[in-house]
Amino acid sequence: MASAASQGMVAVATLLAARACDPAIFGVLGVFTTLAVIGGTIGSLRMEAAVVLPARDADARRLAVLGLLAAPVIAAAAGIMLIVVGPMFLSRFDATGLLAHPWAVPAAILVIGWRSIALGWCTRHGHVRAIARGRLANGGAMSIGLLAAATVSPTLGVLLAAWIAGQAAEAVVLGARTLSDPDFIRSARRPRRTRRLLLRYRRFPLVQLWSFLIEQLGPHLPTALIAGAFSAEIAGVYSIISRIVARPMAVIGSSIAVVVQHGASAERRAKRSLRPVMSAALRRLAVAATIIFLPIIAIGPWILPSVLGPEWLEPGPALLAVLPGVIADFIAVPLLPVLGIIERLGTQLVGGLFRLAMVAGAIITLGEMGSSPIVMMITVSGVILAIDAVMMSLAWRMAAPAIPYPTARTD
Repeated sequence: MASAASQGMVAVATLLAARACDPAIFGVLGVFTTLAVIGGTIGSLRMEAAVVLPARDADARRLAVLGLLAAPVIAAAAGIMLIVVGPMFLSRFDATGLLAHPWAVPAAILVIGWRSIALGWCTRHGHVRAIARGRLANGGAMSIGLLAAATVSPTLGVLLAAWIAGQAAEAVVLGARTLSDPDFIRSARRPRRTRRLLLRYRRFPLVQLWSFLIEQLGPHLPTALIAGAFSAEIAGVYSIISRIVARPMAVIGSSIAVVVQHGASAERRAKRSLRPVMSAALRRLAVAATIIFLPIIAIGPWILPSVLGPEWLEPGPALLAVLPGVIADFIAVPLLPVLGIIERLGTQLVGGLFRLAMVAGAIITLGEMGSSPIVMMITVSGVILAIDAVMMSLAWRMAAPAIPYPTARTD
């Protein structure tokens, strides 16, 4: 409920901001989001996923601290890279407006990295209320910033600040809950144990990090590619649909994924099959998808054009073109973390890489062919639907046996 309320606020505020802003600004915002997601995912070294696994809290804390320390290093490196290659890189994606805001990407990377670690700790301990409060804080802070863009200053800088403020608000709420444990920092001061833990869970920064990055790029990279292959205006249309439909559904789904991850990790430690957890989540997702998407399909294509205004090109048909892929992601993505729980990291990596390559190939190829934006969006949606079905089937099959939980001495 908290995720739904949060994303409802953001969706309404986004529509108001979109009516006041030029479509191209939202295309540039989509490129920024892609860069922030890349850096933020790398910034935590994917330690938030490893945090839920150790049998002892002390070991989990040490893994969390490693992620917290890595985030500012990655943020600083990203800032330097943007100074050096930013003009050339951003011009390729019709997003040179970001050059006027060099602070935005490093700040986003730092906040996302820290928020991810705090979320991993809260997930381990089932702090559902803290996670819910974090979602609400995210939506509230971002909505305030978007309303400022709609009523005071419809500029890229305000939109960037709104996006970062939402992530920061969630990080503060989750971080406060995480740091309420007085032993959190103190228990990480045993370098020898930390080295052994890093060796034990090395596949998370070395393998699952890249798998998760590819998974996260799935909903964000298309906007940047569309800006490069078509235009910032077309990317803006795709971006606004993602922000008012796909992104809220992804956040709601990620809340269910937290429940799946918590339940699956407990079942794994108990050496039981993960299928019952997946089955319960699948039923909830199917019911939620029916309740949410039927009204969107029925009235969305007629309401959206009148709300956005004449500057936005074909938002109604674009919405219908994108929806099949959004629905597939809403159902499949929350179930895929079980592959990490059972440490089938190679399967995650290959599946995510294949999906990203197919989506990117479709956008670039259709852009070179001069295809219409609607045909491109339909094609991308079909690719996402097919690959999600395959990945969910693989996760279901691999979760069937009761896989022994691996243990390793860290003393």
